[in-house]
Amino acid sequence: MPTSSTALASPSPGFVRAWLSRALLPAILLLVLHLLGWREMITILSGTVPEGYSPPGAMVRAAAYMLAWFGTVILTPILAIAPFPKSPCPAQPLHPGSVLPCGSSACSSPS
Repeated sequence: MPTSSTALASPSPGFVRAWLSRALLPAILLLVLHLLGWREMITILSGTVPEGYSPPGAMVRAAAYMLAWFGTVILTPILAIAPFPKSPCPAQPLHPGSVLPCGSSACSSPS
């Protein structure tokens, strides 16, 4: 474990752009599926097959739409904040006099 405080380097702009583009992929997929009208397939969850579709076809489309939706809701925010580093220790310890594991001066209690 490091004993001195080291500043975390900021990620390069190219790295951030790559992560943000990955974060947008589930949202773009959801938009495409929504524009194709696959949102209507979600009615299969209540036992209603959309008119003009077979039950297996509607189930596959509904599963794809639900995966895209959950990917957008869960993965997009995580991937959007992932490239930005966070300090390993809080500015102040939780309890006065406590020692936090990183050993930096930011982790020690104020005198």
